[in-house]
Amino acid sequence: MRVTGRAWRQVLAVAVAAWAAATAAHAWTPQPGDGPGPYAEVEPDYQGHRSGVIHGFVDIPAPAARVWRLMLDCTEARRMVPFVRSCRVLERDPGGAWDVREHVVDYGFPFPRIRSVFRSEYQPLRLVRFHCLPNGELKVCDGEWRLEPRPGGVRVIYENRLTSPFPAPAALVRGRMRHDVLGALAALKRLALEPDIRPVPPSPAR
Repeated sequence: MRVTGRAWRQVLAVAVAAWAAATAAHAWTPQPGDGPGPYAEVEPDYQGHRSGVIHGFVDIPAPAARVWRLMLDCTEARRMVPFVRSCRVLERDPGGAWDVREHVVDYGFPFPRIRSVFRSEYQPLRLVRFHCLPNGELKVCDGEWRLEPRPGGVRVIYENRLTSPFPAPAALVRGRMRHDVLGALAALKRLALEPDIRPVPPSPAR
């Protein structure tokens, strides 16, 4: 029986869809013995010797709404990641479903400042999916933040596949990635457990 080009394309489409579904169904999850975190690991990626696949998580005994607000607040970016020099929202969906942000990061000498532009899509209190846009200097990043309910709080899970813009040895790059993710997760937990000192709106006059 002769198989037409159209039939092969249909078979290929089904195979790709099945592969994508299997990949989504096997998203990384922490192991029971990993404790409350913060925890991070970085594995080599097929995209090149400077690439890495990052997995991390931390358990935070705080309301999901508070953790979510901190994650999305540009004014908190530098407290979470000290080498972030600025954070700006460039575009925003009026309904809050997505936005485009710019980060300027500075690792210090001998590395130059790096401007990254990325689009994030939001499922409130549950999921942030993000990917880098080509008009930034960080060309490859594709990942997500997931919030999962835990007794008395929330578990924050982070995954990202990225390529460093710096021409440095692979082991050094992946070590830096792990260090930065551990620091960001620890800072997020610390900030979420701080007293909320935002001003309380005055009560209406009676």
